[in-house]
Amino acid sequence: MSTTPKAPTEFSSSVPPLVAPDIIQPEAIPTGTSAAQDVPSNNGPLPVVPERLPSDQVRISVVRAIAAWGFGAAFFNVTAGAIYAAFVRSLSTSDFLFGALASALPLTSFLQVMAARMVERSGRRKRLMVVCGLIGRSLWLVSALLPLLWTRFPHSFSKSGTFTLILICVATSGVFQAFTGPAFFSWMADLVPERVRPAFFARRMQVGTLTALLVSILAGLIADNFQKVSWITQHFQPLEIYCFILAIAAVCGVIDIAMFIGVKEPPSSSRLDENGAFLPAEEIVQPPLLASLREPLRDRGVRNFLLFVSLLMAGYGIQGAFLWLHALEYLHLSKTVTGIVVNGMPLLGIACGMPFWSSVIKRYGTRPVMRFCSVGIIFIPFGWLTAQPNECLNLAFVTFISGFVAGAIDLSNQNLVTGLAPHIPRSTLAALFSIAAGLSMGIASLLGGRLAEFLHGMHEHFLGLTLINYHVLFLCSLLLRIINAAVVAPRLREPDAASTLETVKEVIPELAQSFANLLARPIKVRGESEK
Repeated sequence: MSTTPKAPTEFSSSVPPLVAPDIIQPEAIPTGTSAAQDVPSNNGPLPVVPERLPSDQVRISVVRAIAAWGFGAAFFNVTAGAIYAAFVRSLSTSDFLFGALASALPLTSFLQVMAARMVERSGRRKRLMVVCGLIGRSLWLVSALLPLLWTRFPHSFSKSGTFTLILICVATSGVFQAFTGPAFFSWMADLVPERVRPAFFARRMQVGTLTALLVSILAGLIADNFQKVSWITQHFQPLEIYCFILAIAAVCGVIDIAMFIGVKEPPSSSRLDENGAFLPAEEIVQPPLLASLREPLRDRGVRNFLLFVSLLMAGYGIQGAFLWLHALEYLHLSKTVTGIVVNGMPLLGIACGMPFWSSVIKRYGTRPVMRFCSVGIIFIPFGWLTAQPNECLNLAFVTFISGFVAGAIDLSNQNLVTGLAPHIPRSTLAALFSIAAGLSMGIASLLGGRLAEFLHGMHEHFLGLTLINYHVLFLCSLLLRIINAAVVAPRLREPDAASTLETVKEVIPELAQSFANLLARPIKVRGESEK
């Protein structure tokens, strides 16, 4: 499924997922006839209490959900990577239109709020996710194949008309996919037992990371080397090769969703009362949407957190999509290398950093980690500003660090949403978080595209560096990160957190030791193999 928790990274055009609302865990729900008999009832028959799913069905469903993400990771890796950038660039050289496509998914994130309310009221997570997911992924298949109409029938279809249809398909797909996230998280929270839930998401991350790396390399190799086969070059244009690769990725996306048809759906805890009995839909009272969102904004801590998230995601959005174009067109990296550097290395950084940051947050709290990492991400744009053509090793290290730090920020965001304002429903805070993150990233991507378009053709020399339009976007991202770290992050509050200075003094040596162990591991393995 596409909505597994993922930290925002430098290349990402996605939005941090909507955090699942507070729900009763499956282990806490009384089940079976004996439990129903313990429920006092003074009026009418005893309430009907749903039975828990058999353990073998839960186990099979969990395995299917993990395996499905292998296909989902392949879909997202290709449709937001170097192949997609080359695909779009073959249809339009406009930076603004490229930014508009990148903003389509983030700008639809506010619909997750409506989806969460639908899930809480109806409890039909599986139907909502499967139907909307299949439609959304199928539209990606349509958009991947649309350029074939122009290449094969140029007199009947124009390039601009084809691009417009693709933009409509991608935007409509984003609308449908926005409804899958809340349904997925609510569904998995009721399906996966709490004691194994961290292992479940960790295994999904492992499967997704491995798949993403393999797909990045495979798709890049195909795109870089197909011209060496004379039969292919005689019958197909480069754009058509990109179409075929994206179409295969879209099919993987459809398979990802289709595999959930066989996943069992337990009763929704949002439809159960305190005794574990079903509530009719008409008895579920939901406050007016705008009123429920307006109330938390009176809390200064919530406002500061939302401002932090907005600036953070704007910093990602204004440069994120254009890193692909910068790597391909200015740095002249191959599609294989670009996929590894811009996508694969951050994923490795996230995977390596999650256990470390999880331990740090448990010991010191969320606030010091957010402050520390908000300073750390300031240095990431410098790597892109100073990167020279055909240079990839230094950039790979920078993107690895960006993923390593982004994982900490993602964990911190989710923890802060949970404990920021205990008197405010978690689902409401999650909705505000989703709206702030999505809109700020989408708008920043649009503005970045407009600015890059305005500065198209720019070539300035400064301190021995050649600056082009994309470098200006990196500078804008740098400015947003500095403001966030220096002005907004210090205002974040968490009563029980340790001081930032104390945390930094303790964490820096641990961080250095972690990197030393990471670098020493291949040497140790090699030494053992030689013995």
